[in-house]
Amino acid sequence: MDHGWRVLGPHPAEPGDRVSYVGTGGCACDLDIVSDPSFFTELPRYFAFLEDIWMCGYARKRGWVLRKVDTPVEFVLDETNQHHTLAERKAEFYRYLRLDDSH
Repeated sequence: MDHGWRVLGPHPAEPGDRVSYVGTGGCACDLDIVSDPSFFTELPRYFAFLEDIWMCGYARKRGWVLRKVDTPVEFVLDETNQHHTLAERKAEFYRYLRLDDSH
């Protein structure tokens, strides 16, 4: 699964590499990330439907390390993947959060 990217580029990472982005579909995460109400209350409403960018930014700013894991999961057909229509908004949100690839 290609859910582990270094966003500047972007280019896929190898399994085990630190990454700046992990797609929420098929990811495994520490449930503590959603135990703090700020996970939900600090999400800007304008970007509310971009949970993947939010979760990655929220995790990284709080010290979690994101890594690519080689996972043989496929469940989103390319023609129905919402990323195609959200790519520009995702890039805008990434810049808004002032994220970069310096892990």
